[in-house]
Amino acid sequence: MASVALRRLVHAAIALVGISFVVFFLVHAAPGDPVQLRLGGVDARHVTPEVIAALRAEMRLDDPILVRYGAWLVAAARFDFGDSFVARAPVRRLLARRLPGTLLLVATALVLAIILAVPLGMAGARYSGKGADIAGAIGATAIYSIPTFWLALILLQIFAVKLGVLPLFGMPSHDATGPAWLLALARHMVLPVATLALGPIAYLSRFVRASMLDSSGREFMRTARAKGLSEWGALIRHGLRNAMPPVVSLLSVAVPALLSACVVVERIFRWEGIGNLFVESVVARDYPVVMALTLLTAVLSLAAGALADLLLLLLDPRARTEENA
Repeated sequence: MASVALRRLVHAAIALVGISFVVFFLVHAAPGDPVQLRLGGVDARHVTPEVIAALRAEMRLDDPILVRYGAWLVAAARFDFGDSFVARAPVRRLLARRLPGTLLLVATALVLAIILAVPLGMAGARYSGKGADIAGAIGATAIYSIPTFWLALILLQIFAVKLGVLPLFGMPSHDATGPAWLLALARHMVLPVATLALGPIAYLSRFVRASMLDSSGREFMRTARAKGLSEWGALIRHGLRNAMPPVVSLLSVAVPALLSACVVVERIFRWEGIGNLFVESVVARDYPVVMALTLLTAVLSLAAGALADLLLLLLDPRARTEENA
């Protein structure tokens, strides 16, 4: 087990270096000059060349790109991501302020998706081919086909504009505390969490259904029915456990998808998270923040994959045998 963990750790480190290398070059190759943006865009034409040269030297933009990447990689290994070009503050401070908001949305959406998708998938398997199953398949396909930004706008239009039962966007003040603040936070979370969770609910429920149908025809399920268990009892006691490993594997894909969707969702709902910060930093060519956010997202995605692999080893004895082979 220790050798497996060490191998996974080495693979993750190589993946992080590769991701950071590609993104570093893409970010610096993108059109736009951070010096011009920092000085005010068009007004920067009236700044003396000496001031521009000094600022470029301060931001280390005159160094060869390989030298810049090497310096960034060494600093990142010490968890030092430098200062933001725009906020003039340490990047770590910006991440510490914005990361909890994104993790709150992603964790809530993921838990909600699992809680709803598993029983919906089981119901689809139980009533396979019937009207409810067909309606569920149509609904899941329709929801999964809607782009994230369009789904967010539909929910805003219905629940915030037409019905007026939920706030349009934003977050409650960080200065407030207590039950009233928690209630306000929950009300502000409903629409962004629903936008993030509906897609995973749609495809996870269909995946659970397919896994349950695959298990329902196996020998252990026929034996359970022969012993007098009802169809629901056989599905819950035996089918669900055997259907869970493929679902757990799919969760390693769901987490990166949710993190990517946060870029759109946080922008629309003006949520203070790393998705919104990423858009702002890309527009401003704030290289240190973009690179730190890219590395952070990659770490979270790889951690989700590692957690899924660990759960798979615990749930499926065959996987443990393959790992030890």
